[in-house]
Amino acid sequence: MALWVVGSIFGGLFLVFFGFLALAYGVVKGETPRLSGGPRVGVVEVKGAIGGGPGGVDSERVMKQLRRFAEDSSIKAILVRIDSPGGAVAPSQEIYEEVRKVDKKKPVVCSLGNIAASGGFYVAVGCRKIVAEPGTLTGSIGVISQFVNAKGLVARFDLKFETIKSGKLKDMGSPFREMAPEERAYWQETTNRIYE
Repeated sequence: MALWVVGSIFGGLFLVFFGFLALAYGVVKGETPRLSGGPRVGVVEVKGAIGGGPGGVDSERVMKQLRRFAEDSSIKAILVRIDSPGGAVAPSQEIYEEVRKVDKKKPVVCSLGNIAASGGFYVAVGCRKIVAEPGTLTGSIGVISQFVNAKGLVARFDLKFETIKSGKLKDMGSPFREMAPEERAYWQETTNRIYE
């Protein structure tokens, strides 16, 4: 009898452990467990810097989740929860395009958190409807390029840098010298084009 009780306890623990592993595996893959069989709303989070590396928003993950929700017939609408200061242009644009594509299949609504600026707002304007609190910091779609100018520091320590290049503008943005007028014009034109 004691052996049967011990076997039952260990068997139950074994089942619970493997159930937990299966649940954890699903979460890691980005799949949420289904707790009900009725109509559902899919929630996609865009939280952190977009394309910002560890801790940021991975555009591939967000787009994959949007596509999965679009194909799931039990999900009737999608909520994109945005709390992002923005980030890289291309990943923001990719998410925006995917939101627009998915919205043709089922409604996509954006909910803005503390901040939805720049690339975060870019994603939001792809949604059918945007909901925000009065205190949400939002807007400011823009493009910025910044370069360090360490010319004074280099001169102070009498450092010398030699550059060998294959093209006239190949070392644009070098921190070891002043930016030439033609380089500034090029970066301004590129920034304007990205903004458009």
